[in-house]
Amino acid sequence: MERASGNFNATLRDLVRLAIVLANDGVRPDDPQRRQIIPRDYLLFSTDWRRVPEVWRPGKEQPGSAWGYGYQFWLVPSEKRRFAFIGVFGQMIFVYPELKLVMAQTAADAVSHPAPLAKDALALWQGVVRQYGSW
Repeated sequence: MERASGNFNATLRDLVRLAIVLANDGVRPDDPQRRQIIPRDYLLFSTDWRRVPEVWRPGKEQPGSAWGYGYQFWLVPSEKRRFAFIGVFGQMIFVYPELKLVMAQTAADAVSHPAPLAKDALALWQGVVRQYGSW
């Protein structure tokens, strides 16, 4: 039975490998043939807050939240396409495709609510992005 609500478990190395493929719009950059392993159209549709259904856009999916949602991805409302996976115990992946920039974090928070760690991680992510471009 398929289930899409969670229970994804991976090592930090595997999280980063996934993030790198996502930052390259579904292509493994180390593949000499540059094969598409995740459909690009799916990634663009599910990771750009302007393309998702209206009810998932930033501020609407979760009232009071600046984030949007797109088929398992949390969407950062900005001019540039940026998105994240945010797990319930603090594990996270942030992706900025334009810069091919990724950040992965493992965690084991005591409670299953990502908000406290997500705020700190987002501040770190914003600082990293500012070093390589503009937020």
